[in-house]
Amino acid sequence: MPVRIAAVVLAYRYPAGLSALARFFNAADIDMFVHVDAKIDDRPFRLAAKSASRDVIFVEDRVRIFWRGFTMVEATIGLLKAAKAHGGYDRYLIISDDSLPLVAPAEFRRTLEIAGDYVTARPVSDHLRLRYDRFLMFDSEATQVRWIATVDREVSEDMLQRLARLGSLRKRGKKPLAFYYHGSQWMGLTSTSVEKILASWGEDPWLRESFEFSEVPDEAYFHTIISEHGAPEWRTLVYADWSAETPPRVFKTLEELHKLDAHHALFVRKIDLQQGDLDLWMARILTGAR
Repeated sequence: MPVRIAAVVLAYRYPAGLSALARFFNAADIDMFVHVDAKIDDRPFRLAAKSASRDVIFVEDRVRIFWRGFTMVEATIGLLKAAKAHGGYDRYLIISDDSLPLVAPAEFRRTLEIAGDYVTARPVSDHLRLRYDRFLMFDSEATQVRWIATVDREVSEDMLQRLARLGSLRKRGKKPLAFYYHGSQWMGLTSTSVEKILASWGEDPWLRESFEFSEVPDEAYFHTIISEHGAPEWRTLVYADWSAETPPRVFKTLEELHKLDAHHALFVRKIDLQQGDLDLWMARILTGAR
């Protein structure tokens, strides 16, 4: 029986990349689910997704995502729930719209069918532990890390509700962790790992809220849950170059991609190719002629 695979894509900046992914996943017989940041118009992404011959499913209940905040986790959970409700998938890929495949569709499927989780996870250092131990909240216009005009930092009702939960959590304290792992938020997960994540989400609100008021929880919440009995084998799904002067590096030319050593990853990000170069890359990938 063929392995059923769902790709869940967090989209926020690159409709052309979403179009390329739609073509790739169509060729690989993989269903695609998309969440578009609620702060932006989703129409360009919906239009871009029509390049695929199979339907691309867009999550209607969208989240306003704030950098380094818990809203990234909330959007990912929404995607995983939507995919799980749609059908019984064996694998779930979590990627961004500015990711490009590095192998042909057939090779991609064969690799996923024989492998387990594609996760990078390691125990958290004392320095990174502060991200969890401190009470932080970046998920609003008023408290976000990135610059916006002061007049736009209006206090919202959602912010007030989050702060009320934060106040209750401060009185109770965060959930003590016997183990704490972190890694890339871009992962390939087995159905077993997804079940663990969704079960914890529903059954352990203390852990969920403890991570809600932390820093960069999308790089730790999922990893901590699935590493309860030890971190899975290290496999990188999506390569990013952190050696650039201002990391991560943004890949803007085909020459950069051809020189890339992605260390056996199946995707690369962050991509910002011109349309012609993007089409040329995808033509090579889809025909296995790279």
